[in-house]
Amino acid sequence: YAVVGVALAAIGAGAGLAATAGSAAIMAAAPPERAGGAAAVQETAFELGGGLGVAILGSVAASAYRADLDVSGAASEAAREGLPAAAEAAVRVGGEAGAQLLLAAQNAFVSGLGVTLGIGAAVMTAGALMAILVLPRRQAPAP
Repeated sequence: YAVVGVALAAIGAGAGLAATAGSAAIMAAAPPERAGGAAAVQETAFELGGGLGVAILGSVAASAYRADLDVSGAASEAAREGLPAAAEAAVRVGGEAGAQLLLAAQNAFVSGLGVTLGIGAAVMTAGALMAILVLPRRQAPAP
């Protein structure tokens, strides 16, 4: 739980910093009469980025789960669909074989989650660093 908590905190902090800095940069660059258009572009970019992020990271998580799932037998195809399907298949199989199937699926899920969170944290860290390095610094107004 600690690793997941730290990764999610890093992703949240990175997303918050990037969204705030990006919004401020867009609105500061737009003339006042075009502020509505600039806000619309910023919101569209935010929504598109969020949707693509969910789609891409979801695909990474599913791929990592399937790659790490080391099971064979009749229930292996069902287990490859995801953790809930693997849990149902484990109940159907029952006994020690079902327990082994469920354990393998749980381990594959945690491993896939770790890969996905690592990638998400790396992307958010890169975005935050780019914002720090690329965006202009605000200077205090002269007295």
